[in-house]
Amino acid sequence: METAETSIDQNALGRFNMKLNKPNGIAAQAVTISESDAIKAASDYFPLSSSAKSIKTEYQLLTAPDIQQFSEDAIRKNGKLKENGLNGTPVYIVTFKGVSFPSAGGNIKDGKTEHVMFTENHVVVDASSGEVLLSFSYQ
Repeated sequence: METAETSIDQNALGRFNMKLNKPNGIAAQAVTISESDAIKAASDYFPLSSSAKSIKTEYQLLTAPDIQQFSEDAIRKNGKLKENGLNGTPVYIVTFKGVSFPSAGGNIKDGKTEHVMFTENHVVVDASSGEVLLSFSYQ
């Protein structure tokens, strides 16, 4: 498989043991949901989506051998997840940029500064079922 062209940091993906490949041939035809459906599913899943300054979508093949837990709906709609996990799985990666993930501790007593941990979130949507599979942030 050919390595994907992506705006997502490949080193960050490597830290998560994830790899993206370029869809081609049959995989390029595996899409059964539209990009707008993927954005809607990701927006419904991610509570801060409405505050995003921009939304970007990529269609990729995702391999992530460490991720084995999926919702019952995701497995029911795509049996390959149960058999193979995420192994060259056609996905949309919906990136919400310009969001603020505050730190879990909140503000310091009498402080006015909110500590932001991340400013973007990536939501992975199964391109064959429309189910959200996972989300991740690294910056």
